[in-house]
Amino acid sequence: PVPAHDQAFLKNPGEETLVHALEHGRVIYWFKPNAPAAVRGDLKALYDEEKALVILTPNARPMPYEVAATAWTQLLGCPTYNDKVPDAFRAFRDAYRLKGPEYFPNAE
Repeated sequence: PVPAHDQAFLKNPGEETLVHALEHGRVIYWFKPNAPAAVRGDLKALYDEEKALVILTPNARPMPYEVAATAWTQLLGCPTYNDKVPDAFRAFRDAYRLKGPEYFPNAE
């Protein structure tokens, strides 16, 4: 399948496209579909800071975290959203973006 594009999704685009995006070096910010509007808004603002190679999506499966960030073989899970999450997600993004096994420039 074609990897999910860098985007803020309102509906999960599907696991296969997201896994393929991780393989291409994307970082995904996840949130529970029932996360409060303020949490979703804060994550959208974080996504908007630097959209390159980042995806924002609700998780289609149950997860033990309110929000999480993933990269190829990496996970940062936060049981509840708090004021430390944005800095933690930025550090995670900067550490693991472009680290997928199939990365190449302008990976699609």
